[in-house]
Amino acid sequence: MKLTLKQQGKILKIQRRLEELESKGKTLKGSNLINLLLPKYDMSIHNGKPVEWNGTYYEDGNIKDWHNAEQLEKGLKGGERAGKTFPLEAEAIKLSFVNRPEFHLSVSPSFDNACETVVEVLKMHCNINELAYDWYKSNNLFLIYWGTHEEDTARILIHGMDSEWLGVTAASGDLNEPFSIKNQAFLDWRARISSPTAKELKRLWGGTAVPESMQWGHEYFDEVKIVTPTLYADTIITYGNKYLPIDYVNDLDKKYTEKQKEVRLLGRCIRLTEGDAVYYGYSDKNKKPFVNENDFEFALSFDFNINPMTCVMAALKPGRIHFNKSFKIKKSSTGELCDQVINWLKDNSLVREDGYSLNGSSFIITGDATGKHGDTRSHLTDWLIIQNKFEEAKIKVTIAVYESNPSIRDSANEVNSGLESLKILIDPVECKDLLRTFDMTAWKDGAKGFAINEQAEWGHHSACIRYLVWHTAPIHNNEAGASQVSSVSLGYRESRR
Repeated sequence: MKLTLKQQGKILKIQRRLEELESKGKTLKGSNLINLLLPKYDMSIHNGKPVEWNGTYYEDGNIKDWHNAEQLEKGLKGGERAGKTFPLEAEAIKLSFVNRPEFHLSVSPSFDNACETVVEVLKMHCNINELAYDWYKSNNLFLIYWGTHEEDTARILIHGMDSEWLGVTAASGDLNEPFSIKNQAFLDWRARISSPTAKELKRLWGGTAVPESMQWGHEYFDEVKIVTPTLYADTIITYGNKYLPIDYVNDLDKKYTEKQKEVRLLGRCIRLTEGDAVYYGYSDKNKKPFVNENDFEFALSFDFNINPMTCVMAALKPGRIHFNKSFKIKKSSTGELCDQVINWLKDNSLVREDGYSLNGSSFIITGDATGKHGDTRSHLTDWLIIQNKFEEAKIKVTIAVYESNPSIRDSANEVNSGLESLKILIDPVECKDLLRTFDMTAWKDGAKGFAINEQAEWGHHSACIRYLVWHTAPIHNNEAGASQVSSVSLGYRESRR
């Protein structure tokens, strides 16, 4: 590639600036380096300030802070047309420059999609900022020239999930719309970003939630902004993209229901089932950290399934159900789940030396009535396994289950009634899986009756919640405060105190 005099001058200016900083032992922040490489790129499009639209203010992300983040993994969530690809590929250009001539691996759901989005945005960045580049579609290679020597060339590999890239080792990479692909594909891409000689090893991703079909990644939507030692993820909203025509955004705003806006325009992840679906009706008022007042009874509710095994725990007293812990193990067994539950109870000092709970009563164990039919990995029933595990741990329990499970309609209505009245509270830190369940679960009347309409992963925590609220009603509905559980049990219950 022959560089123009103007391009050579720009590159020389960049080199001198970086050499000057290096001589002083300094480096540029991510956003400052991008400004040096792409001076006409506008990262103020999302500046972290609330965005007003039709009288409502919405929280928006901060692209400059995202560029400056030093975590190994950086994610951008957002609504439709929020502008995620533009900062994602600006960061990709920066990383491919820093790590040149090592590969930056950009992967999209399909190669056609990559050509229509990623490649076009890369071209736009290069054209606006007068960078010399070549796009070799047949070789899946986008080159940006930062000098006349081969080692000065930045190399960005462009692939789709439908093309061959599994043998690549890259110094950095970006993944577009990760929540529309399988989790294993995400893990395969992440494993490719592993060059031992990378100057700046980084994994980037950007996408919108697909709650109707996504089978993984829900934890990335627990908070609008997530900052950990290894992950920096922020959310940018459609309303904040100042380059979208106002009439276009207004049309979107009118097109979607309030719930649809949460996903399509604000970048959240909640289930969007059409028609006369019934949802768990919780709100922020139901979120409250659990504080033990020593007058609670504790109940554990199990749902039996190998993948995942689930359990929820709640503190109970008349007029109150406070979910304070959720458990989930993938590809596990009843015994393994019990071990996790028992260890957590002991680690959190919820078991007295005599094996009873802090208020002097045994722990109530309830859940799926099908547990009487036998664990899929042993000759014992699930309930006998649970009883044996707790006896071995010297923890006093009362196992109380019905002969059959309650109907979905009745138990779902019971839960919703408790949420609406604020009788049911959820610890937002210890029960993130429950909050996801409330967001993702819906029921709908159909030809076969009141059927559950949810993804399999969430169905099991949903069932745990319904069983616990239904089976422990004699406690949380008892105005007199007398401690009692259902008279229906397996017949081997520990006496109450």
